[in-house]
Amino acid sequence: MRSIPTGADTDYGLDPARLLENMQADAEAGLVPTDVCATVGTTSSNAVDPVGAVADAAALFGAWVHVDAAYAGSACICPELRHHLDGVERTDSVSVSPHKWLLIWLDPLGARRRADDGVPAQRRERRRRRHGPQGHAGGRGRRFRGLKLWMVMRTYGATKLREHIRSDIAMARVFEDSVRADGRFKVVAPTNFALVCFRIKPRVNNEDACREKTVS
Repeated sequence: MRSIPTGADTDYGLDPARLLENMQADAEAGLVPTDVCATVGTTSSNAVDPVGAVADAAALFGAWVHVDAAYAGSACICPELRHHLDGVERTDSVSVSPHKWLLIWLDPLGARRRADDGVPAQRRERRRRRHGPQGHAGGRGRRFRGLKLWMVMRTYGATKLREHIRSDIAMARVFEDSVRADGRFKVVAPTNFALVCFRIKPRVNNEDACREKTVS
């Protein structure tokens, strides 16, 4: 697996030229580039990879392209944000997690976990055999998760969901302005959606402080 460094010069998004160099080097070394993962709204920096350019580079090697849009993919229901997915039609798979921004709730697994807490594995297995595949905690098959999404979409509709996302983004802009106005903090990455990445500014330069201590 190749982890390609990013930086402020590309707003922490993947540089297609650097991606191409790495894939070419692997191919020349006798390896076969098979998969590339582009991200739209990554967790650490809210960065957006250039999906179309990544797909073009991967196509030269016949590599599969997956787009991880778990967080920010939902935002692309807003027309003004769809450019973040430009070129997605040339990719092979996309993942979006509706529970992150489309008002979908996660499965309540706590009850099942509490029921199994402190029970030895052998006893749990005997209980499953005695009570059948459903065991003591109800059905263990796949939940009908699509129903939750359908209910939210039918209840709110596209208009209200867009209002929800735009409201979050507007609040993030207000917060970002407050951070920038405070000299104690620094915004360290572009605020593409509703995530503001910032850090506290150190009062002294750590390297200089260490150098002074070494000299003394």
